[in-house]
Amino acid sequence: MKLRKILAWTSAMVALHVGPTVAQHQGFNQELKLRPNVKPAFHVTPMSHKLEASRGKQIPITFDIESVDRATVLQVRTVSLRQEQDGTILPDTDSPAPDNLQLLSPAEIKLAENEQTTIQCRLRVPTTSANFHSFGLLVTDLGRIVERRPIDAGDTQTRRVGIRFVTRYLLRVDVRVKGARGEDAAKLDIESVELIEDDGFAKARAWISNPTVSPLEFQVRAGLARAGSSAGRNTFALIMPNRETVESDERYDVRILPGARIRLEHRLPEAAFPGEHEMELAIITNRRTRKKEVFPVSVQTGDFPAQDAMLIQAARDVSVSPSQVELSMRRGGNRRVAVEIKNNSPKDVQVAIHPNNADAFVDGLDVSPTDLKLRAGSKRKFLLTLNAHELSDQNSYTQLNVIVKSDSDEVVGDFSIPVALLARTEQTPQIQCAPLVWDGSTDPPAFVLPIRNTGQMHLPVQASLKMVDAFGRVVEMRAGYGRWLLPGEETRLQFRTKFAPPAGKYRYQVKIDGDKSIPPIEIEDDLQMGADQTEPTVDAVQLTPIQS
Repeated sequence: MKLRKILAWTSAMVALHVGPTVAQHQGFNQELKLRPNVKPAFHVTPMSHKLEASRGKQIPITFDIESVDRATVLQVRTVSLRQEQDGTILPDTDSPAPDNLQLLSPAEIKLAENEQTTIQCRLRVPTTSANFHSFGLLVTDLGRIVERRPIDAGDTQTRRVGIRFVTRYLLRVDVRVKGARGEDAAKLDIESVELIEDDGFAKARAWISNPTVSPLEFQVRAGLARAGSSAGRNTFALIMPNRETVESDERYDVRILPGARIRLEHRLPEAAFPGEHEMELAIITNRRTRKKEVFPVSVQTGDFPAQDAMLIQAARDVSVSPSQVELSMRRGGNRRVAVEIKNNSPKDVQVAIHPNNADAFVDGLDVSPTDLKLRAGSKRKFLLTLNAHELSDQNSYTQLNVIVKSDSDEVVGDFSIPVALLARTEQTPQIQCAPLVWDGSTDPPAFVLPIRNTGQMHLPVQASLKMVDAFGRVVEMRAGYGRWLLPGEETRLQFRTKFAPPAGKYRYQVKIDGDKSIPPIEIEDDLQMGADQTEPTVDAVQLTPIQS
C-alpha cells in the first residue's frame, strides 16, 4: 500500500503527514476529498512579529505555545528562509541559520496535556544598509505512531502502515529598519515585463530578481502607453500574488530575499488595444524612484476577449462602453442607459451618433446628445432612452453608427453599437449547438463549441467549460464573456488554453448562462484526445437543438 502524504504550507506553515484513507468518487467535477480526523499538536501565538527598529538594536522576542489535548515534545530552532516565485516565504533547512535571531529558551520542550509555555529569543537588528529583514523560527512536534495492527503469523499479503502526524510552524520576525533608505533597490534586476490574459482581461506581469546579499522592501509602479505617444501613463501598483487577498495597503509592499526571483502582477486599470505599447516600471523606496525601465509590449487582436466584449475601440486611444445596449419594458429592465466615451489620446476629438442606414432612429429609441466634443484625456456620456409610447409590441434590434473625427474633420474611427429594444413579450432565445471539438490550429489553441440562436431574442453568452481527466484533475475555461448572440446569429465559442491536453479520454461539462429569460444550458459528454483520434473539424459539425 502506498502512503500518500499531504504537505500544506501556509503562513503558519502547518504540515500534516496524513496516512492512507479511502477516497470515493463524488460525481462530475467533484474533487476527491480526504477526511483525516487530525488536529494540530500545539498552538502558537502570535504567528509573527512585525517590528520597526534601528540598526544594531537588540529586542526580546517571545511566542506563547500550548499543547492541544495531549502531551507533546517539540523541537525549536532558528532557520534560514527562502522565497517562492509568488512571494511566499518558506523555511530553508538546508542553509545555515543567521545568528541575528538567538534562541534563549531550550531547543527541546516537553509539554503535558494542554500545558502552556513561552519560547524566548533575542533579535539583533543587522547593521547592513538593508531596509527590511525577516527571520524564522521552526517549531516541530516530533510526532507519534497512531496505528499498530498485529499481523497474523504466516500472512504474507498484509502490510503494516504507520501514520505519523507532524505539526510544524514557521514563526516569523519581520523588521523594518528605521532610517534605512533602501538605495540598494537600484541593484534589483527587472528581468522582463509582459501582458498576459487573466480571465479574458489584460494583466501586467513583471519578473524581478535580487542579486544582492540583502533583503529589500519596496513598491513597484507600472504604466502602459502607446509606443511613441506623448500621452501620460495611468500608473498602477504591481503586487506579489500571495498578497492578492490582503485588504490593507501592505498588499503593495514587495519583499524580496537575497537571491530570490519573484513575479509581480496586476490587472490593467485601462483597456489594452491592439498595437505596439511601452510598459514603464519604477521601483520605489521611501517615496523615491530608485530604478526605472521601459519595455516594449505588443497586443494582438483578440488577446483579451472579455475586454473586447465590454468595450469598443472607437479610434486609437478612444474607447466606448458598454459595447452593446439593452433597453427593456420587461420587469427589472432598464429604460435608460448611458454610454461613455473616453478619450485617452493627446488630441481633442469630435463624436457624432447617427441612425443605421436611415434618416431617423427606430421607433421607441431616443438618443441625446448626438454630437459631442471630447478634450484630450476627458470622457463624456450620451443617453439612450426607451420611449414606450412609440415602441412596437415585438422585440426589435438596431445599430447606432458612431463616427469619431479629429479637429481637422478627418474620420479617425467608425463603428456600430448594437441596441436591443425589448417589449413585454414572451419571446426568448432558442439555442442550438454542435459537439465540442478541439481546434489546435489557432493561437492560442482552443476547444470550440459552435452555437446558433434560432429564437427571437438575443442571449448574452457567459459560458464555462470544465474538463476532467481520468485522474479527476479539473481544468476550467471561459468563453463568451457576455457578448450577445443575436436572433439568427451563429458563433463559435472558443475556450482557449495555453497548450494541447495530453492524449486520453476526458469528461467535459459546458454551462451557458444568459439572462433570466431562459434557464442555464448544460451539456455533458466525453471527448477523446490523442494523435490517432480523429475529431470532427469545426466546419463539419451539425447544430442540434438544446432542450433548456
